[in-house]
Amino acid sequence: MKVLVSNLNISATEQDLEILFAVYGGLQSVKIIRGYDSYESRGLAVLEFEHRTSGEAALATLNKTQYMDQRLSVSEIRAPFTFSTQTLITSY
Repeated sequence: MKVLVSNLNISATEQDLEILFAVYGGLQSVKIIRGYDSYESRGLAVLEFEHRTSGEAALATLNKTQYMDQRLSVSEIRAPFTFSTQTLITSY
């Protein structure tokens, strides 16, 4: 199961998220989405859990909780998700 974490503090690291989410078990990967040119966090992360039940437990527990002075939004990713640079570009 893949989970999207948004409204993430930009100073949070992959290691911070591993510590926060590992207690739910089966955490396979953590990827913070960063800007193409600046490599600065975009406040988003994608986590992948080995088992659906682990992802669901993390989602139920951590959605709308405070973490590093930000209220996290945690949701399931249902559509295929890629890390291509095209998905990181936003219009202003």
